[in-house]
Amino acid sequence: MRTYFLSLVTLILICAAFLRINGLHQYPPGPHYDEAANILITRSIAFDGANLFPIANSYQGRESLYYYLNAPLFHLIGDDYFTLKLSSVYLNLLTIAASISLGRVMFGGQRGYVIGLATGVMMTFSFHQILMSRQAFRAVTLPAMQALGLLLLFYGVRTGRTVGFVFGGVFSAGALYTYMASRLFPVWLGLGGLSLLWFDRANWRKRLKQGCIFFGMMTFTALPMIVYALQHPDIFFQRLTEVSEGEVTVSLTESIRRHIEMFFIHGDFGNLRYNDPGRPYFTLVEGGLLVLGWFFALWQVRQRRSPVERLAYVFVLLSPFMVIPSVISVAGFPPSHMRSLGMVPLIFILVAIGFEWLVSRLNWRYITILMTMALLIGSGFVWRDYSNWVKRADLFYQADGDLAAAARWLKEHPADIVYISSFHRAHPTVLALYGDDVIWLGLDSLFVPPADRDALVIFSHDYPPPQDWMRFLQPITDAPAGDVFGAYRFVDYSVDAPDEAVRNPYLAFIDFTSEPIPAGETGEIMMTWQITQSPPFYGLRPILNLKNADDVIIASADLYLLGTDQWQIGDLMIQRVRLPIPIGTLPGDYRLEVTWADRHTQTVIPYLDGGVTAEIGQITILPSVRQFDARSLPAEIFQPRRLTDMIELIGWNPPQNTARPGEAIHPVLFVSTERGVTLSIEVLLGSDVILSRELQAQDNLLTIDLPVGIPRDFPVGTYPLQLTINGVDVSLGQVIVEGVARLFEPPPIQTPLNANFDDLIELVGYTLTWQDQTLMIDLLWQALAPIDQNYTVFVHLVNADGIIVAQQDAMPQSYTYPTSLWLEGEYVLDSYRLTAILDDTYQIRIGLYLQETGDRLMVINEDDQDIADFVKINLMNINS
Repeated sequence: MRTYFLSLVTLILICAAFLRINGLHQYPPGPHYDEAANILITRSIAFDGANLFPIANSYQGRESLYYYLNAPLFHLIGDDYFTLKLSSVYLNLLTIAASISLGRVMFGGQRGYVIGLATGVMMTFSFHQILMSRQAFRAVTLPAMQALGLLLLFYGVRTGRTVGFVFGGVFSAGALYTYMASRLFPVWLGLGGLSLLWFDRANWRKRLKQGCIFFGMMTFTALPMIVYALQHPDIFFQRLTEVSEGEVTVSLTESIRRHIEMFFIHGDFGNLRYNDPGRPYFTLVEGGLLVLGWFFALWQVRQRRSPVERLAYVFVLLSPFMVIPSVISVAGFPPSHMRSLGMVPLIFILVAIGFEWLVSRLNWRYITILMTMALLIGSGFVWRDYSNWVKRADLFYQADGDLAAAARWLKEHPADIVYISSFHRAHPTVLALYGDDVIWLGLDSLFVPPADRDALVIFSHDYPPPQDWMRFLQPITDAPAGDVFGAYRFVDYSVDAPDEAVRNPYLAFIDFTSEPIPAGETGEIMMTWQITQSPPFYGLRPILNLKNADDVIIASADLYLLGTDQWQIGDLMIQRVRLPIPIGTLPGDYRLEVTWADRHTQTVIPYLDGGVTAEIGQITILPSVRQFDARSLPAEIFQPRRLTDMIELIGWNPPQNTARPGEAIHPVLFVSTERGVTLSIEVLLGSDVILSRELQAQDNLLTIDLPVGIPRDFPVGTYPLQLTINGVDVSLGQVIVEGVARLFEPPPIQTPLNANFDDLIELVGYTLTWQDQTLMIDLLWQALAPIDQNYTVFVHLVNADGIIVAQQDAMPQSYTYPTSLWLEGEYVLDSYRLTAILDDTYQIRIGLYLQETGDRLMVINEDDQDIADFVKINLMNINS
């Protein structure tokens, strides 16, 4: 029997090696994003001395055992994709060998021989085991650690030798350093330990001592991971949280059903890269053996057999439940055999138990022949299936084969500047095979360098350049045949921004284009900017706002840009921005404004005129071209009401329920009507009409934003808010008009000024005090006329060289009392604090401006002549 066993084990490992090594240099294609990330992490350990134990924080946090195992191989074999794949092959072969031995030691006797061999046979021609073993995924280490840990544990349980418990605990803890599916492995081990204590309660002291050794070593080995989890729970649980608490793709009940089917009915179907779509983990024959094995194991646990065998059956009974990490991943498109790896190798042993029960009465020779035939036939069929799957063109692109081909081509066709457009910026595939000397475009931007620069651009297969970009591009004729990826040089296209162009410190606006956009549709805007300076920001981005005549934002969009600190001076930057127009937007012309801000520091970049927004043009909104359901309107209060034969109020968004005199409230109405119908709208606060508007419907669904300004002299109180549409009253609730403490007599001040800012606001005077290197400036303003806009006050402390050494910009009274609320003749006290070490002659400059545009109010004299755009206060040796 032993001779047959060793011979068949040898044949199993030879077949397994063939299925995993044959054509490994060519298939599968890649490296894919995740595999390339593994290359980069392993390089950083092998060559840069990076300490990434126990988890590499980059790329969503990755357990690092795989990388430390491969770091020496990068020195011995090479730091490339093939080395990682070869490592995966041998780790999987080790798993098969350990699993065969595990089956043998768990059950003993002929049953152990048969179960061990059957386990090896099925793991050899398992499509999913072959798939995993031929790729550079760190998950391949999980089954290896679990198989070795369980093998040594059962060796210790059977023989009583301490070495088994010691190294069993070490390898079992090693599973925690492999992949997120290992998180529940210690729980299963704990359940097994409690079961053994119960089954062998006559020897409970002995078993308790063995358990202390095993779990003590496991805890000691896992201690770095435990400490890391306590110190960095966000990273430790990040990936598990993403797939369990993200956007739910299926219910938990549906996920359970799919995972039951995954075993032998219908498997992964969401991602071709991880499975031949729909292929279950086992064939129908193996599935039948799995069910048979589970019931047989349940029956055996109930028998008064050896405590060790009963423990073995408990573990295999638990194996189907080791898919729980995948089951709870309801946001990760379940089922997933990769996230179910915790069930390996025990799930194969469970199938083998069913097989052993069926053939238990056969002669050993016949059993060997049967398993040999199954091994050879199964290997032939699975190699056919794997070959067909791995050669699919769509798999090539899902595995980032296009970017891998582009990176290798770039090695042979260098350029001074390389731009790459792909879905992922800083794509690891390119970084691993080519390097980081790349400017990443994403999918929405194109940079056109000056003609004197040696530059080329690569487009990934799935995201070719749009047709209107082709006027800037010239295909490279010696790029790979076919359309694996796009490689282009730039045509000579030079344009300089005019002097009067909208500019900030880094960009100058050239132009923008947009076709008219129907309401309810998403339009595409094309902007062109010229880079004038390389920004010191990594994530500079444009924020686009579409505004109506009432300055209300109708639609917004931005671009996700990274690596903006690599921008090259002189490049033209063409950007495509998708702008979704809400359903019901009134047809007409709307102005488009752009603000530039850094995503990471939240720094807003001012334009050279001082404003933070700039109007770059207008966009025409057309009536809708589709029939929309009125229920698609975003009404907070959805109360359809027929007002006239032609007008139906669908609902509304109520305004805030408190306001001060001078503030605006913004009720939004949602109306269904016929095109051409005239709507006469009045808004009443109490009995006072505070807004009248008339419009002719050019669409069937209308979103009507009503910026209702409360008069500055409106009495304090609680008022009903009501509107009439074509004479029909509609109640919108109540509004509380709050009181405002106003000053109409000037309080005492230290120094009078009487500086007139455009006959709107007067700076009556100021009071200066100094304490602990803080200059406190109390300003007294007076409104000379009604003010319709909200001005920002600037207080700048300037040294003798004209350099600002301290400043504070804010709306009056720390943004709590904007100028649009002031009544004519009212006085307003306003305080500012400047901190600086002052030991020389300084000047304070005070003025007002509109933050959006940077426009300043001018200081005028008695003849209404402009003097300056700020008031000066000279300070002499303030600290003396």
